[in-house]
Order: sequence, then C-alpha cells, then structure tokens
Amino acid sequence: MSQALQLLHFIAGMLFLMFIPGCMASLVFFKKLGILERIAVAIGLSIVIDVLIGFVLGLNKFFAQMTGGITEVSVWICLVSVSLIFALVYILRRKSGK
Repeated sequence: MSQALQLLHFIAGMLFLMFIPGCMASLVFFKKLGILERIAVAIGLSIVIDVLIGFVLGLNKFFAQMTGGITEVSVWICLVSVSLIFALVYILRRKSGK
C-alpha cells in the first residue's frame, strides 16, 4: 500500500474512531452546545462508543463467531453503522421539528 493511501486510511480511521460517532450522538442527545463543547463531548462519546463496540464484538464465543471477533473490518462496519444510525435519528428529529 502506498504511503498516501496509508495516510488516508489513518486519517479516516482516527476520524471514525475518535470523532464522528460521538459527534453524531452529541447532535442527537445535546441540542444546545457550543462548538468547543460539542468537540469535547464528541470525543468523549466516541471513546465510550468504541469501548461498547469492543465489548459487543468480543463479548462471548457466539458474537465472536458471528462477527469474526474484533477485526479491522468488523470495527469499521460497526462504527459506520452506529454513525449512520445516529445521523438518521438526527435527520428524522429535525424533519419532525422536535
């Protein structure tokens, strides 16, 4: 893999690991936050979401066999799925005006 592709992979991974899931969750749970508060809450929530995903993926033999355990692909799929679910909830809430 070229160095440019490795750098892109690293940046995307860090964004999905440390920011995007928490940012989407903070949009759903906290409506009135400033930009710095939202960034801090997003990082904290992302860490919590990462830990919970790790517990679910490695919870027991059934989940480990079903998901393949904690692999790069299973973590990516879970992080993207959680982010998309939070984004969808946020969009639906904005459309309904709540």
